[in-house]
Amino acid sequence: MTVKAKTKMVSFRLSPDEYHLCRKACDTHGARNISELARAALQQLIVEPHPSTNADRVRELQERVRVLSADLDRYAAELDIEAAAAHGALESVAQGGVA
Repeated sequence: MTVKAKTKMVSFRLSPDEYHLCRKACDTHGARNISELARAALQQLIVEPHPSTNADRVRELQERVRVLSADLDRYAAELDIEAAAAHGALESVAQGGVA
């Protein structure tokens, strides 16, 4: 694999807190320095220009929970109907009837 020479430079300023967070991110992600971290992040942004945000993920999970909750409500109602029918059959048998 050929490594292309890096001849273009991009420069931006960071607050001390942002710089500290970038240094920590370098350690976390195995980047040798902030330039390597920034380059990797930009390349990822180019590959996936519209990454899902946490808000998108939360909305997706909320919808899944809503669907699952509706399913559980439906199953619970079905179980209530079956339990009522079974209870009625038992009462009928207990009173000498035929189920």
